[in-house]
Amino acid sequence: MKPLAVFFILSYGIAWLLWAPLVVSKRGLSLVSWDVAMIWMLPGSYAPLLAAFITHRWFNRNWRAVDFLRGWKRSWIGIVVAPVLALTGIVIIPSLFIAKTAAADLQWGVFSYYHLLVFHWGSIAGGPLGEEPGWRGYALPQLQEKYGPLVASIALGVLWALWHLPLFLVEGWSSSPVPIYVLILTSLSVLMAFSFNLSGGNVIVAIIAHSAGNSCSHLLRGVLNGAETRETPSGDLIIGLSLAGLAAIVTITTRGRLGVPKTQSIS
Repeated sequence: MKPLAVFFILSYGIAWLLWAPLVVSKRGLSLVSWDVAMIWMLPGSYAPLLAAFITHRWFNRNWRAVDFLRGWKRSWIGIVVAPVLALTGIVIIPSLFIAKTAAADLQWGVFSYYHLLVFHWGSIAGGPLGEEPGWRGYALPQLQEKYGPLVASIALGVLWALWHLPLFLVEGWSSSPVPIYVLILTSLSVLMAFSFNLSGGNVIVAIIAHSAGNSCSHLLRGVLNGAETRETPSGDLIIGLSLAGLAAIVTITTRGRLGVPKTQSIS
């Protein structure tokens, strides 16, 4: 069996096993009488990190699965670009379509604490830190080498989205239907790959990009606070289409290279 296949099997298996108590609890399928707090999601979010190191150890006999220092000299590029792309695709563009209120009357002042959300330890540890060393640090470089940046980022986005499937059985997890959620994460995956590649493959950039995406969901509610909003199309669909449009622009302008240097060949 190939390393990437083992990695994804372990990522799914470990996470789904750890999420099982939450899924069968009162918050999920109510198959048991106990209630499990949503914080139980956190251990499962570290499955990709564990899967990366276990897989690398299995096939390479060492623990150097992820190079956290790679691209550190160029990391500032991704640290700037990733939050801007997330803010544009998840907050700025959707707000203009979701709100019936004039743009000037929206609560744009909440942007002042965006950086506090993105770099808060809770935002970093609550998903990005456990996922990104696996998704972007371990899997993406190998997928890009084999399939090229665009196909790799789309494939990873779909697998990333479907990895969350058991959580859709948990009350309060997400308001998005599965197809829209897949659209959102697949589009976000393309944008994250762009930031990641611009930084020279820096894992910290991927972690920050993931945190920025999560933080923007909270920020959008702040911008729309008190505003009259449209019921159709749904806000989640607007976010998905906004991110997809932004991903398409990045893909076209980079000719599908998504930040991979021209001196480096792609499949």
